[in-house]
Amino acid sequence: MYRNIMYRNLRTKKNKKGFEVGKIFIFLLALLIMSFILFYSYKWINDILHKKDIADYNLFKDDFNNKINTGVQSIDQNYVQVSVPSYVEKVCIADFENIESESKCPPPTDFDPLFCNAVVKGVQNVFVIPEKSGVGIPIKNELISLGNEKVICFNTGTGYLEMKITGASKKALIEIPEEV
Repeated sequence: MYRNIMYRNLRTKKNKKGFEVGKIFIFLLALLIMSFILFYSYKWINDILHKKDIADYNLFKDDFNNKINTGVQSIDQNYVQVSVPSYVEKVCIADFENIESESKCPPPTDFDPLFCNAVVKGVQNVFVIPEKSGVGIPIKNELISLGNEKVICFNTGTGYLEMKITGASKKALIEIPEEV
């Protein structure tokens, strides 16, 4: 009888220790599964945000080009607002005709030399600042005229690019609107 009680106690202690080791294994497995879920959730959310940035940029590009094309056809002054992506702080517009070589670029404090190079090569003349890598293709619109200006930069803190567009023969003259 005494032997049975001791055997039972030993067996119970064994089970308790085995159960605790099993608990640790289950907790580690749960931790591993949760880390996979969190990792892939983070990756998935970042992918969605990147696709949103691309969509916002493409909407901005289409809306901007539509406003310029409409401005060319009109001889009146039009004050337009174009919605910009949320990450954009400034939009700079350059005139292809006023910047024919890199020596005619504005000082680097106003306009990045890489942007100037893109204008000289005829690749792009509308720039968003800051530029996100992998978002959008360059915006090139040959219907833009800035008068005597080489580059105009607009602050877009309100979430909109506000500009004055006047149809000037075959181009759209873009200016910064006066403060009201």
